[in-house]
Amino acid sequence: MQHFVATDDGYFYAIFNRQLYKFNQDGIVISGPEDIQGGRPLCVAVQDNKLIYGAYSSNGDRQPMDLFCYDGNEHYSLYKFQGVRHIHGVFNDPYTGALFITTGDYGDEAGIWKYTNRELSKVIGGNQQARAVQLLFDEQYIYYSTDTPLESNHIYRISRNDSSVSLLADVDSSVFYGCKLGSYKFFSTVAEPSEVNTSSYIQLWGCLNDAPWGLLTHYKKDILSMKYFQYGQLMFPHVKKEGQFLVFYKLGVVGSGRSYIIALDALKEHLEP
Repeated sequence: MQHFVATDDGYFYAIFNRQLYKFNQDGIVISGPEDIQGGRPLCVAVQDNKLIYGAYSSNGDRQPMDLFCYDGNEHYSLYKFQGVRHIHGVFNDPYTGALFITTGDYGDEAGIWKYTNRELSKVIGGNQQARAVQLLFDEQYIYYSTDTPLESNHIYRISRNDSSVSLLADVDSSVFYGCKLGSYKFFSTVAEPSEVNTSSYIQLWGCLNDAPWGLLTHYKKDILSMKYFQYGQLMFPHVKKEGQFLVFYKLGVVGSGRSYIIALDALKEHLEP
């Protein structure tokens, strides 16, 4: 199962085997299967109890890429992106209610976008340091880490006031996923080999409030083929109610196939200034 997300009205959406499903609280399928459009999405969002996702495929001929909405009954396009390779992720900003979208991969294709009131605007973009997958939010900033095999990767934050970008930390490789739990923020790198990204380790980075980002741990890529068995990475669940634990799943690394639960209090001493 690639995605399993909860709604505010007590239902769940799942993406499994390239198909969409909607469940009730008893685990009974009430809608689906419905074929997803445009390839398997990397990061999805729920807004107004509807599943929002972006088309993700290799798209070598650069066809338009759609932002889709599914509510268990209707399945339709919200917006059609021109001039991007694909959509990396869709995120619901809990502070403004706007949707934010990340796209890739090259030149003007790479960017972070805001979609609200049926209008799209570019927040930042046009270079590899604006190429991202995951976004995290707080009241003052939007956080992201770059996803580029062409340049060094970094963690940044974007000011909500003026869209200025500040560099926060240097990381060893591309970042696909992250999560925010209360005042804690996390990103994890992937083992995506390139001439620039040479590390065979996956890093877990964390931050508490406005303290500096710190490297918490790392895991070695396993010996299996990245082509057939995925890049080494850590994957985080969609969390609706923030708890006291960090949960992640190891994929393509030594010891993969397991989920890990770490108390946030155990990480506090490593992240406080």
